[in-house]
Amino acid sequence: MLGEYRALTQNPLLFLEQKGQSKADVIPIRIGLETLYLLNNADHVKSVFVGNDPNFVKGRYYRRITPLLGGGLFTLEGEEWRRQRHIAQPFFGGEHFRAFAPMIGQSGQQTIQIIKTHLADGAGGPGGEGRSDLDLLNFFSAIALMIAVHVFFGLKVRFDDSVQLAQDLSDILRFLEDRLWSPIPLPLWLPTKDNQHFNERNRHFHRFLDQQIDQRLAGEGDDQGALLLDAILAANGLTATDRAENPDARRKTTRAQLLSILIAAFETSALSMLWSLILLKQNPEIEAQMRAEADAVLNDEKLNTAHINQLEIAKRVYQESMRLYPPGWCFSRELEKPHEFGNTQLSAGKTVILCAYNIHRNPLYWEHPTRFYPDHFTSENSAKRPRHAYFPFAGGRHACLGARFAMLEGPYLLSLILKNFEIDIEEAEEIKPIAATTLRPDRPVRAHFVLRP
Repeated sequence: MLGEYRALTQNPLLFLEQKGQSKADVIPIRIGLETLYLLNNADHVKSVFVGNDPNFVKGRYYRRITPLLGGGLFTLEGEEWRRQRHIAQPFFGGEHFRAFAPMIGQSGQQTIQIIKTHLADGAGGPGGEGRSDLDLLNFFSAIALMIAVHVFFGLKVRFDDSVQLAQDLSDILRFLEDRLWSPIPLPLWLPTKDNQHFNERNRHFHRFLDQQIDQRLAGEGDDQGALLLDAILAANGLTATDRAENPDARRKTTRAQLLSILIAAFETSALSMLWSLILLKQNPEIEAQMRAEADAVLNDEKLNTAHINQLEIAKRVYQESMRLYPPGWCFSRELEKPHEFGNTQLSAGKTVILCAYNIHRNPLYWEHPTRFYPDHFTSENSAKRPRHAYFPFAGGRHACLGARFAMLEGPYLLSLILKNFEIDIEEAEEIKPIAATTLRPDRPVRAHFVLRP
C-alpha cells in the first residue's frame, strides 16, 4: 500500500540519491496510490523551467501549506502570483539592486561588531574573553533576517530580537515540513502539542509583521526612496488608518507577501553561509586564498558592487557550496497537460521531482562531482556544462527573485568575517546534511571566533 513512502520519509536525501544513480532519465517512485517521477537529466530540468513552465505548477504538495502561509509568492500560482511577482520584481534589479551594496556593507560592519561584542563578553564559550562560541546556524539566521528587514522594509531589528524571530520562523518551517511529508496532516484546531507550538510561533511572527507594517505606515525607518515594503503597502491599498488590531483581507495579503520574502531571504542565505564555512574549514588551502582576497579587496571604503565583483574566489566558494549543499535541494511540479520527457510520456496531474542535490553531483556535468572544487565556477568551466545542471535557485518564472541579492550578500559577509576572525568549527569533518524542505546540518554547528591581529 505505501510503496516506497517509508524509505522516502525516513531518509529522503539518501533515497533520492540512490534513485539518481540509475542510468534512466526518468525514474518512477511509487508512494501509496501515486507515482512520482524523478527527472535525472539536465535537459529535462530545462524543459520544466524554460519554455514549458506554464504547464508545470507547484501542485498539491504546496497546496498543503498555502493556508498556513496565507498565500504569498512561495506557494501561489495564477493571476495572484503574477500580481505579487510584478510588484516585487523591480526591486531586484537596476537602481534598486545597486542600492543593496552599501546597505549590505552597513549590515556587514554591524555583524562584525556583534561578534566582537561576544568576544569582549566571552559570551557562551569556554574560552573566556577574546574567544567567542556561537551556534552558526542560529547566528547566520538572525543576521540574514536583520539584513532582509533593513534592505526590503527600511527598518531595523535588534540582534537579540532577531535571534528569537529567526527561531520562530525556523519552527514554522519545520512544522510545514512535517505537513508536507505527512500522509494525513492533522487539522490545526486539534490541541496537539505540535499544533499549539506552531500556532504560538505563528501568532508571534505575525505580530512582528504587523509592527513592521504599522511602523512604515507611520513614516518610520530609512528615507531612501521607494522600498519593497512601500510598494507592497501601496499595491494592497493599506494606509495609516488601517490598524493591526482589526485586520482585513488587505493586511492578511500583505503579511503573506512579507512572510514569503523573509522565508526566501533568511534560511537560504543562512544555510549557504554555514555550508560555505564548513567546507572552507575542511579545505584550509582554499580558506587561505579567500582570506588573502578579502584582505586585498575589502577596506574602509563604503561598499559598492565593484568591491563585491572583485571577490572572485569568494563567489566561486559560495556557488560551490550551493552545488554540494543546495538549500533548496529538491523541487516538485505538477503537470497541467501531458508532456513528453524523452521516451517517457506523462499525463496531466502527474508530479515530477527535480532534485538539485542529484543533478549537482552528476559526473556527466561535473569534473569533481563530490569534491569541494570552487573552480567548477570559473568562466571557462561554467561554459562547458548545460545551464540547468545547476539550479540552486530553481528556474524559469518561479526562479528565486533574491538570487542576485544572495550573490551580493553571501560572498561579502563570508569575506568580511574571514578578514576579521580566525574560526574553528567543532567536528567540521563529521558534519553531514539532513534533508527536509532545506538541506541542514545533522547537528548544531559550534564555531569559535578569535579576532585576527
